Amino acid sequence: MKSVLSFSDQEFFERILDMSSGYVADFNDRTFSMFFGSELDINIDDIYYQDFGTSKAKRMRCFWKKGAPCIVVKALFLLVEREKNKTVNPINDTDYQKALSILNSKQVNTDLTISSEEAFLAKSFSELSLSRLNISKELVPILEQRINEIQICLQNSAFLSVIFLAGSTLECLLLNLAKQNLQLFNQATAAPKSKDGQVKPLQDWGLSNFIDTACELRFIGKDVKEFSHSVRKFRNYIHPNVQAKENFLPDHHTAKITWVVLQAVIDGLSKKNEPTHKAPF
Repeated sequence: MKSVLSFSDQEFFERILDMSSGYVADFNDRTFSMFFGSELDINIDDIYYQDFGTSKAKRMRCFWKKGAPCIVVKALFLLVEREKNKTVNPINDTDYQKALSILNSKQVNTDLTISSEEAFLAKSFSELSLSRLNISKELVPILEQRINEIQICLQNSAFLSVIFLAGSTLECLLLNLAKQNLQLFNQATAAPKSKDGQVKPLQDWGLSNFIDTACELRFIGKDVKEFSHSVRKFRNYIHPNVQAKENFLPDHHTAKITWVVLQAVIDGLSKKNEPTHKAPF
């Protein structure tokens, strides 16, 4: 992935942001994370931004390389203004004007429409809670263990394991949702039907059916639906012959999609109020 910044651009911004010793300006770890989270809705602590290392400067360089052009430009605009308005050691006018000139040229010459995939992967979520999903007590610790294992696998590059764990957990959550809202699911247009036109019992539904119906009923958004289907397709590679036939080699990007999908579903469903008593629209 090519950065929106040229080599000379990067050298310039590294200098004005004082990145020579692993730092970025006067940020500490907490404020650095807060800046990216509050201003850009990005979890800069994620392993996705640790290709070069874990220091703030190394994560910033990775963000410049992997971030959507419009987000990188926006981040630098905000950082430059922050440095200009500091009461102690602000950047000088010459550097400030040069920074604005570089960034304005990027705005003109760069497609600033972030792709749906980039926008989706940029989502960040606070602590996930299963307690508000009305899941049976015996199921909660099992799902919590799976979520913990997904994060461990992601950190240790066990990408295929992430895909299978996230996919099966996703199906469990949507099946649980359907059971809680059986009438709504059975009446949905997307509900699968047998040859005689009758809605199939839930045990005969596939993950595709659960995804489409949950979206129709607005339990999940259209973006979550789109990427949930990607997770469903990835799960097929649990069969080695299928994986070999299609030469599927999962990487961090693939695993990240499945992890964000699962987080989005948990986060979205936990915010629904009394889903078993009324439709979510």
